[in-house]
Amino acid sequence: MNPEQEVKTEQEVKPEQEVKPEQEVKPEQDFDPISMVIKLVVEILLEEEVRELASQMNEYRNNLARKILGGINDSNLQDIPLSMSRFCESFKAGWKEWKKNGEDKEETSFNIFITQMEN
Repeated sequence: MNPEQEVKTEQEVKPEQEVKPEQEVKPEQDFDPISMVIKLVVEILLEEEVRELASQMNEYRNNLARKILGGINDSNLQDIPLSMSRFCESFKAGWKEWKKNGEDKEETSFNIFITQMEN
């Protein structure tokens, strides 16, 4: 270490600009009914979307588990090496297909999952 260099403690090191956690609200901005309604509606919509997405993801996961466990005795499934990195990518690929809501999404998403696992 160069003697000319000073070691600064954490308290001594300060960023050039301090970041404020939240911008101060002026009194006239405290009550803006339109903004409050928009915020509330967005929160409600986001909550509904997240619940729907979670429900679909759970349905996909259950379908995938059922097909994998049901096919354990299937010689085609026994030959597929299980790799966590491939499993994650295969799961994502199957999920993308599942979200398309095709007529046969259960079978199609499972087939894509298996195809990705094999590659």
